[in-house]
Amino acid sequence: PKRINARRMVLVSQFRPAVGKYVLELPAGLVDESDIQRDGPTAVQANAGVQDGPSGEIIADEAIDEENLESACKKAAERELYEETGLHGTANTVSPVVYSDPGLSNASVRFVRIDVESWGKYQHNSAESEQSRITTHFISASQPLQEACQIAKGRNMEIDARLYAFLAGIEEGSQMKDMTHRED
Repeated sequence: PKRINARRMVLVSQFRPAVGKYVLELPAGLVDESDIQRDGPTAVQANAGVQDGPSGEIIADEAIDEENLESACKKAAERELYEETGLHGTANTVSPVVYSDPGLSNASVRFVRIDVESWGKYQHNSAESEQSRITTHFISASQPLQEACQIAKGRNMEIDARLYAFLAGIEEGSQMKDMTHRED
């Protein structure tokens, strides 16, 4: 087992046939039917688009209440993190629905933030999922984009656009914070 610092982020890479290469991305997956409770008090229309990000995927256009949908996204994200990486965590925030590429499709995503509980001694044999090998990668929270680019370049991988934008935002925010502290 190797020791992992808590100020790190978890990424995965897996072969994506549409690209013909391995792609570095956030752990992601589908919301299963078993994740959804259908007895909530306030029914709202589930997003009819496809959700293919860390929150999972809702395919059915059925009425479920927003609280249960958020709960289902958290449950799916925790399960997918474990299935893809072997790590346990607790989901604490779920984003609103955001669209991946509205110029081409109605694919939508909900991002779920998970606090990893089992950083201590990480031991995981590469997961075999959906006929593709998934590899876990850890990057620092201080310069995540730089590290992700190094991993991708060193292993001849592509980087998922959502991941790139997310990591670029973290680095830009960090630089702006540093600039603000210098001005004080």
